[in-house]
Amino acid sequence: MAQHTPTIKNETPLAPRAHSRHRPPRLPGYDYSQAGAYFITLCTHHRMLLFGQIENGQMRPNNAGLMVADVWETLPRLFPDLALDGFTIMPNHIHGILFISPPRHAFPFSQKGLALPVGDDPRSGHIRAKGPHTIGNIVGAFKSLSTLRYINNVKTSHWPSFEGRLWQPNYYEHVIRNESNLTQIRTYIANNPAQWSLDRENPINF
Repeated sequence: MAQHTPTIKNETPLAPRAHSRHRPPRLPGYDYSQAGAYFITLCTHHRMLLFGQIENGQMRPNNAGLMVADVWETLPRLFPDLALDGFTIMPNHIHGILFISPPRHAFPFSQKGLALPVGDDPRSGHIRAKGPHTIGNIVGAFKSLSTLRYINNVKTSHWPSFEGRLWQPNYYEHVIRNESNLTQIRTYIANNPAQWSLDRENPINF
């Protein structure tokens, strides 16, 4: 990880919110293609509730939600230096932790529960992405793939349509600096469905 990088003022990693009108917070001078860990939040355009519902504090994804989770899980096949960690899907947004390069190259995170990248599989048609593996490229690929699959199911399976785009243009990202921060964010992600009534992305709280 970069040393002596300035801290963003008023950053609240345990209350992430996707920003639709402003650029997401980033560390000045930080190289987002270098080895490291990142907490990502993406929200649907207009915060539309497209991916399922919360029942008794648990997320019940619909077919669209299952599709989005499946696309997220395929990202390491496209980006060989990428590994996935904590993830949850909510009615109108997702939270996920991404590692660029094996975690040991950043700092000694626990390996428990970490989904390591997989290589090309010609039988599945998955091809590794070429060029620099930046967070922006990874998120862009996820948005494009999930949007294409959603549009196809609008046409073939009568999924609810969306206006203009599936995802908000920008997204929230937080650089995970140490294992304590990683544990805190993993806990937040795991508990997010139970906190839906207080979530700022919940329409009842707009």
